[in-house]
Amino acid sequence: MPVKIFDYAEFYPQGLKDYNRARLGQLPALLDRFITAADKHKATLGPELLAEFNALKTSFATARDGQVEAKGDLAQLRAALAAARVVLEMQLGKNILTIATHHLGHPERAADYFNQSLLEDPTRSNEEPITPPPAG
Repeated sequence: MPVKIFDYAEFYPQGLKDYNRARLGQLPALLDRFITAADKHKATLGPELLAEFNALKTSFATARDGQVEAKGDLAQLRAALAAARVVLEMQLGKNILTIATHHLGHPERAADYFNQSLLEDPTRSNEEPITPPPAG
């Protein structure tokens, strides 16, 4: 029995550039076109090709839905973080101003409230003089 030749253009009307340059939004339509052509020629190409591309389309749709959902979750988390940060910044400002008003004229009392060692370089000893950077 001779092999039936099918129309290559049904699968690739624009050649391979449709697939090579495809954007994310174009992929479902390209997969649909390929599945339609594979279904039309499944007697020649075999049902395996059609099954493989149907599975690929399902896998792509599942992955894309998950990606879109994850992007939405991330946007919600960012918005919640931004709102929480504003509240935290306001409270920190109030705390600093309260401490400052309680100890006017005594800035050394800030050490009672804040761990200043976090601002120091742990690799330097306290005896080393601080040298200013060269001018220029």
